[in-house]
Amino acid sequence: MEDHQIYAKSIENTYKFLVEKKSIEYILFGEDPEQEIEPFFFFIDPNDKYSNEDIDAMIEYFAGEEEYEKCQELKLLKKEANIIGGVDFTDSLDQLNGLSIFK
Repeated sequence: MEDHQIYAKSIENTYKFLVEKKSIEYILFGEDPEQEIEPFFFFIDPNDKYSNEDIDAMIEYFAGEEEYEKCQELKLLKKEANIIGGVDFTDSLDQLNGLSIFK
């Protein structure tokens, strides 16, 4: 498997895990637990918390593939992560990220 194929597969698997809420077992075996396991990769370790930068990289990948529905789902996931106590901090965080002291 070539590097770009590994990268693409890792993005797809992470999308299935984060957005579609598929289990790792489902990602490994699909519908058939008897099938042979293919090599699998994740863009974001399933045990780690994702960052906005991780989600942005995934959005960039899917935009390049013209899979805009997936981009929208990831944007919603990113926005969901910025809601604390019912308050949406997305705009505030975007402004902070735009400041030079955070780059």
